[in-house]
Amino acid sequence: MTDVSDTAERFWDGLADDVVRLPKCTDCGTVAFPPGLICTDCGCDDFTWTDIDPVGTIHSFTRQHRTAPAFESPIVMGIVDLDAGPRLLAPFAAEYGELSIGDRVRIEPIEYDADYDRGRRADAPFFQAVLAGSSH
Repeated sequence: MTDVSDTAERFWDGLADDVVRLPKCTDCGTVAFPPGLICTDCGCDDFTWTDIDPVGTIHSFTRQHRTAPAFESPIVMGIVDLDAGPRLLAPFAAEYGELSIGDRVRIEPIEYDADYDRGRRADAPFFQAVLAGSSH
């Protein structure tokens, strides 16, 4: 069984290695985000960590005019359906008017430069969604 303290560490370590690394269920093959202790599809508790192709499609997005202290205001946030299977919430490196539902995007690690106490993750990168074909 996967240790609870390990469920997210490999994801953040992957971003530091410039890859998106997620757990894949050894029974049914479901790729999970966020990482968890059991497969949400079949209940298995055995995973292998896989570097995925971080490409997907915009499912939805919104512009938030007021945000948490760690993020700039306004910010464009949205849900991305990754081709590998999971859906994740991510900030977008694009203006609201540049995006459309169904646009292709990729998830990229970025430096986290906000003045916010992230504890043991203080030096860890974060991630953002970038329009496919864009150079951010």
